[in-house]
Amino acid sequence: MRPRRLPDLEAWAPVLEEVGAACFGAASVAKLAEDLRALSVRYTRTRDELTGPMGRDALRARLRFFLPRDLPKALAPLDELARAGALPEGDTWRVLDLGAGLGTTTFGAAFAAGPGRTLQVDALDHDPGALEVFARLAPRAEELGLARVRLRTHVADLAAPPRGTYDLILAGLALNENTSGEALLAGWAERLDPHGSVLVLEPALRETTRPLMALRDAAVAAGWTVFSPCVHAAPCPMLAAGPRDWCHQEFDFRMPDFLAELARAAGLRERRLTFASLVLRRDGRTLADAGTDARVVSAPLVSKGKRELVLCDARGLRKVRRLDRHASVANADFAEAGRGDRLAIAGDDARLGPETEVVRRP
Repeated sequence: MRPRRLPDLEAWAPVLEEVGAACFGAASVAKLAEDLRALSVRYTRTRDELTGPMGRDALRARLRFFLPRDLPKALAPLDELARAGALPEGDTWRVLDLGAGLGTTTFGAAFAAGPGRTLQVDALDHDPGALEVFARLAPRAEELGLARVRLRTHVADLAAPPRGTYDLILAGLALNENTSGEALLAGWAERLDPHGSVLVLEPALRETTRPLMALRDAAVAAGWTVFSPCVHAAPCPMLAAGPRDWCHQEFDFRMPDFLAELARAAGLRERRLTFASLVLRRDGRTLADAGTDARVVSAPLVSKGKRELVLCDARGLRKVRRLDRHASVANADFAEAGRGDRLAIAGDDARLGPETEVVRRP
């Protein structure tokens, strides 16, 4: 699951530096790297420390690194909506951003909307400092090639959004830090336009992704349609497979130089982006053909003479194998597929022959 287009993040560097200096003062690469390391530990190992407002150093690290690093994650599911013609119509999109933070997910939606459109955004977060930074960035959206962002901020709990109807409800890397997503489903249903979408992003960690998988099942039981990433509406087979498994996506991402410098200094990964996503709708519209499509839910399993992928489809989880000697033009897409990709495979055989047609969906 890789977006077709990515923003020119190099153009973001001077804006982020300028806003960071105005909000928090200037910082050296060494200082930013120190703060990034500390924040990364909080995100991955000591997540109980994420409750409550963040300090200035952490907010500056989020602004200078995590905002541009994480923005492309939102673009992958937004791009699937775009390819299906399922993004909002019209020149103005009504957006509710829950756990908005610095605005990362909203800026992803503004990139998907493109210049000439306007996002009317209600942004909720428990951290007023983060929302203050978002408010400074929002007026700069157009100069960065995005849709105009008209912002209203609310220091509030995610369970208490303002009344209104929205085309997009966003929850980017936030539910795991605040509340149970299942408790929010009824409120989302009340506020979502009949043809709108809810987009939830979570970190690709077992302790954050398995609750997202449970949210998916609860949403289906409550009458929601899963637009993506799932290609079926049956209970999540990975939840049933055991507590060691969790479903997430990834794609290769080459950081611009200013981010790569910070990543190297902080000892963080420079290329691959990982995340978990869920897109819900109320109108029954889905992305995939449940009769033929499958989602790749593993990294490629490569050993001598063969390549295997674990797929999830209407039949549940299944491992599909292609022997190297059976590689062909017809099944060439199998060799290129990775975690998060959507495949259409002719037939039901767990072993691909040279005549088996495999198509990697755009």
